[in-house]
Amino acid sequence: MGIQSQLKVPKTVKIRRSQLKAGSSRQRREGGGGKEYTKKMKALGWWLMLVGSLRLPSVWFGFFDIWALRLAVFSNTTMSEVHGRTFGVWTLLTCTLCFLWAFNLENKPLYLVTFLSFIYAFGHFLTEYLFYNTMALSNLTTVGIFAGTSIVWMLLQWNAHQQRHVKHA
Repeated sequence: MGIQSQLKVPKTVKIRRSQLKAGSSRQRREGGGGKEYTKKMKALGWWLMLVGSLRLPSVWFGFFDIWALRLAVFSNTTMSEVHGRTFGVWTLLTCTLCFLWAFNLENKPLYLVTFLSFIYAFGHFLTEYLFYNTMALSNLTTVGIFAGTSIVWMLLQWNAHQQRHVKHA
């Protein structure tokens, strides 16, 4: 007996052309495939790249210009250089998450971590405003616009970021 007889070779399966269409009605019903999925996810990826890019000046301010960070974010309190650097590191981490997920749209754990970073950041700034009074309302509003939009958008796309595996009957 040769090696070929010991190997199990899969049978050839005939597939109809209607089964090959990426945007079939069954896939659209179940949320998988199609151009609409791609457009929505790519738009969210671009949004997160914008948010990550807009955070980069805060990283710079945290490390090199504590006065600007104080004016832009924590205008009702004093800040030490170590506070600024800590803020800069946290902000750099959240920028990194935004960029990583924008380039890896199918990665659900990375999606969750990026989503949670927005929840944590917004929660932090909300407590700084409500309980510690270290922020002005205008500064919280700016954070709220970007974090709030990102949180809502990511919630709406929660299950859309992964490809569906459709079983054909």
